[in-house]
Amino acid sequence: QSTFVGVRTAMTGVLTAMVGTHTNLIGQRQTLVGVDFSSIGTATNVRGTQLNVVGSQTSMMGSNTNIIGTVSNTYGTVTNTLGSVSNTATSVDNNYVRVNTSITDLESVYKNVRTLVGDLAVEATRVKISWKDTVSKKVSSAELAQYGIQIKS
Repeated sequence: QSTFVGVRTAMTGVLTAMVGTHTNLIGQRQTLVGVDFSSIGTATNVRGTQLNVVGSQTSMMGSNTNIIGTVSNTYGTVTNTLGSVSNTATSVDNNYVRVNTSITDLESVYKNVRTLVGDLAVEATRVKISWKDTVSKKVSSAELAQYGIQIKS
């Protein structure tokens, strides 16, 4: 099909065995209900919004940049993370402040607890620091006091 000009509406049925290249698709695809199977290839310059994407995304290779919003309910393991993680939120649970960090030098962790935890530190009795290799240490207030960090006891 070449030089198709106009509008396609009310396409009912199944499209199979579409071989070739789609170029210069300009406009909107709306109300796409069903399943796309075996989409093999590269999607480049995809602009716009993807809403309500349900399912699994696997083998994602490349860079994700400028992700704005909230990522919640993330289960599983994130590996091979290169670069910096900033503005990492922490949580208070079971009277602990939980700090996840990739810093392996404990003294550096102590010095950064106030930055990582912020005001949550005063609401907890102890600070639990977890490293990415799943090693964790429950740090007492006495241990933190030597670095000028005061937490409620």
